[in-house]
Amino acid sequence: MAKLGGTLRNVFTWTYSRGTIPYDIICALIILFIFLTPSSCFVRKPAAPDDHSRVHQESAGAAQAAIPTAAGGPAQR
Repeated sequence: MAKLGGTLRNVFTWTYSRGTIPYDIICALIILFIFLTPSSCFVRKPAAPDDHSRVHQESAGAAQAAIPTAAGGPAQR
């Protein structure tokens, strides 16, 4: 178990020298991850709105509409 912990520590801290077998394996795994991961994993999905965000957006819109312009009317966007 101690050997596994030492190996994991070496992998995560990248202590292997270039040209060694463990270094080449780690690089190959990184390249495989880059090319074999489906692009759908990297698509940003919109967050589901919660009640707090809707209240904040509504109050922000009401505050902007109340700002007078130089002509004295409500602000136009």
